[in-house]
Amino acid sequence: MKEKRANRKQLILGVVCLLMVIVGVVFFREQRAGVYVQVVSVKDGDTIVVERGKTVRLLGINASESGQQNAILAKEYLRTLLDGKRVWLEYQGFNRDLAWVWVGCENRPRFLFSYFFVKNRKAGSAGLRRNPAGCREGVLVNEQIIKMGWLKTSF
Repeated sequence: MKEKRANRKQLILGVVCLLMVIVGVVFFREQRAGVYVQVVSVKDGDTIVVERGKTVRLLGINASESGQQNAILAKEYLRTLLDGKRVWLEYQGFNRDLAWVWVGCENRPRFLFSYFFVKNRKAGSAGLRRNPAGCREGVLVNEQIIKMGWLKTSF
C-alpha cells in the first residue's frame, strides 16, 4: 500500500515538473518573439504608442529633449513613417518596453534581430546588409531614424 502511494506521488510530481517545463518554454518563446501591432500615435522622436495604450521605445535611439529642433524633426519623421500603420516589434530579451521596429513587412519576419545585427556587424557592415526573410520590402525604423542624423545612438 505504501509503495502504491509512493509511486502515485512520484508520478504526480513528475507530471507537475513536466508541465512546469512546458509552461516555462512557452513563456520564454513568447517573451522572445516579436509581434505585429497597430501604431496609435507617436509620442516623440524615439517613442510610439501602440494598441491598448502600450508605450514602446525604439531600441538603440536616444531622442533630444522635446522642443529642440532635432526632436521636432525626428517626431515628425517618425509620425510620417508609422502613424496609424501596422508594425512588427522585435523585443530585445525580456524588456517589453524597448524594441526594434519594422514597417512595411510583407510577412512575419523570420529572425532573431539581435543575432542578425551581430552577424552583419561582424561582416564589417555600417548597418544591415539585407532584410530578413518575410520583410524584404520593409524598413527598420530604428536604422532609418539614425541615418537622418537627428538622434543619437544609445548602445
